[in-house]
Amino acid sequence: DIQNIHIDKVYSISYLESYAKCPYYFLLNNILKVESMDRYLLDYTPLDRGIIIHDVLKHYYHKYRMDIENYVLGKKIFDVENTRSYVLGKMGQAIKSMNIDNESKIWKLRIENSTDRIIDFIKADLDRLSKLKKKAIPIDFEIEFGRRKPFNIEIDGFKIPFSGVIDRMDKYVDEDKYILIDYKNSTYSVRDIDNMKDGVSLQLPIYILSQEDKNIVAAMYGIISNGKFEIKLGDIREKHLIRGNNKGAITKEELEELLDGVKIAIKAYLDSIYSGNFSINPKECSPYCIYKDICRYNGDLEVRAWQIQNNKN
Repeated sequence: DIQNIHIDKVYSISYLESYAKCPYYFLLNNILKVESMDRYLLDYTPLDRGIIIHDVLKHYYHKYRMDIENYVLGKKIFDVENTRSYVLGKMGQAIKSMNIDNESKIWKLRIENSTDRIIDFIKADLDRLSKLKKKAIPIDFEIEFGRRKPFNIEIDGFKIPFSGVIDRMDKYVDEDKYILIDYKNSTYSVRDIDNMKDGVSLQLPIYILSQEDKNIVAAMYGIISNGKFEIKLGDIREKHLIRGNNKGAITKEELEELLDGVKIAIKAYLDSIYSGNFSINPKECSPYCIYKDICRYNGDLEVRAWQIQNNKN
């Protein structure tokens, strides 16, 4: 039972999401620590790239904060292309900090490609922000919760401690309203409100819960690969921001209902983990799962069929 959880245990969102998607994956990855050979062979993983790009974006928006604000408010021209050398430099520093020779041809190419991606993403972001009827500007980055100050999700009298980092927070210029943004490298890991209701995606709901002292009117993903910003949860009254045909446009009451459902799912997952339930019955079975070759899931044939079809395409 959840009452037996160790008092010092602090949970991450990814920890519980991995169980929500597949208890057997959770067992192999989080409990038994079974490593894939791919992890040893790759010198630069998608996770590495994501961490580096997130870090560069944080420094960029800090450094050019006033330039971005003035541009969004129509006060001053800001040419993102003129900042390319700064992004290149930050990318090079990040790669070098990994003890990698960033002067080799392959790494110069990787740095240039990532720089192009970051520059295009920032351009799309500034274009989007400048067109909003109610102006919003970036005000904070990598907002930590549950580290310096405890953050608990309370349900049925139990306090479940969480920690995490929100990539970015924007604020309306003339109102005390906030927008939470999570950066994603690609659309692959983007989730919608249905995934949240199913208990598979906990990230954006927990982000909102962690900022209970602020009036959060929307939570969205910023997708670095294509420069798009997709709102997955938003106050239906903010019509300039989120369209009514977006299924993530919900009322305050619907948001509360969703957050209550997420809390219930969290408690259920922890109860199952601590009772030793690691059944092979996933809610999500990814064709990219690193354990697909040793998994006994009956749906494995469907996963392989998906792979074969996509290889043909």
